[in-house]
Amino acid sequence: MAEKKTAKPTAKAAPKVAAKVPAKKVGTTTTEAPKLTVEVLEREIREAAQKVFQERRAKNEAGDELSDWLKAEIVIKKKYKLS
Repeated sequence: MAEKKTAKPTAKAAPKVAAKVPAKKVGTTTTEAPKLTVEVLEREIREAAQKVFQERRAKNEAGDELSDWLKAEIVIKKKYKLS
């Protein structure tokens, strides 16, 4: 007769341990930069263009909407290191 094989006991898997997250230091705050989206970028350029327009008008300088927008776009793109 064939001998009956006995199953070897299987080793239990080690319990999963959550990754340790470093504790925040007391008295410090961390703020994440807002995620840069097309909408956020456009809004910031629009606000900067309005400021350029107001400064230009206060100095009674010639200009137009496009030149205001392009100046603002340069400033905001440099802020986010996009150019």
